[in-house]
Amino acid sequence: TCRRAWRLTIELMQVNDLNNRVLINAQPVQPPYLPVEDFTHIWVQATFAVAPDQLRIGRNTITLHSGKLFPAFQQFGYTWDDVQVRNIVLYKPTCEDAP
Repeated sequence: TCRRAWRLTIELMQVNDLNNRVLINAQPVQPPYLPVEDFTHIWVQATFAVAPDQLRIGRNTITLHSGKLFPAFQQFGYTWDDVQVRNIVLYKPTCEDAP
């Protein structure tokens, strides 16, 4: 049986906060955080590894959790960052050469 990680790609408008997390079925992917912008304000593609045991047969849920880098300076229930995403794709691993 092939136990290689699946590959998740997400195109995103670069984000500001260091603490924006990506989860599948309530479990973090690797790396667990969205990349931080370099202030060019362009669409970038982020790639994440998804362990095979994180996935279910049927519906799977991707969650983007907007974090609060400086919670003491933000109002309760309000987050400064926004996240724009498009073209979310989950690629099945190729396992022809797997043991």
